[in-house]
Amino acid sequence: SAIFFKSFMTEHNLGWISSVAVKAFIPLNEQFKNGGLGSIPTEAFTLACEQLTCVFDRLGVAFSIVSSDIKEKKEHLTQPRVLKESPFLADIVNNDEKAGKACLAGSDSRMLHCLKRLLHFVCALMEELVNNAEATLYTCATKAYSQTLKIYHTTTIRYAIKAGLLLLPTRHSFFMKLNQTEDTAKIAIQDFLQVTRPIAISLDEAFSAHEKNVMK
Repeated sequence: SAIFFKSFMTEHNLGWISSVAVKAFIPLNEQFKNGGLGSIPTEAFTLACEQLTCVFDRLGVAFSIVSSDIKEKKEHLTQPRVLKESPFLADIVNNDEKAGKACLAGSDSRMLHCLKRLLHFVCALMEELVNNAEATLYTCATKAYSQTLKIYHTTTIRYAIKAGLLLLPTRHSFFMKLNQTEDTAKIAIQDFLQVTRPIAISLDEAFSAHEKNVMK
């Protein structure tokens, strides 16, 4: 139909970052402004994070397992039991704190923490790309990984990631796969960081007292 064609062309012209990623987080950012994590629906946040698989899929073998990991967390956090007990993000952390299992293996908060740090990685990667126009995707991804995910990985996983990073595509190819150019990506990334950073930082604060449990 004409409406579908117009929608398709709009997404194609805007690129993935603006048409999908930014679009998914805009309402969450508005809800966050009104009431913090206590106003962000668990299901909506989880589904927005699921969109990030597009980035990891385009980073090749280095992060090949991440997409399935995100889908696993999404299936857990969108269970009827979880959504009933913790309809908003703040509920997840508060309920597990009261139960004495915040960020312990298998807990709802552990699943949320995983999505939070993957969101941080995407933010860090995008920020590196937009701030360092001459840097390779390898350089940007390596720095982003060291800043956000490396601390949570075993030595074996770190070596696997390190080897996979050597096989990353060029930054031009990466942007092309997202239907972006350097110029369109720069604007889109700034919009993406504006709607995601405040939420990610607030989640950091909510989890700050429980980081030790993530390492168990």
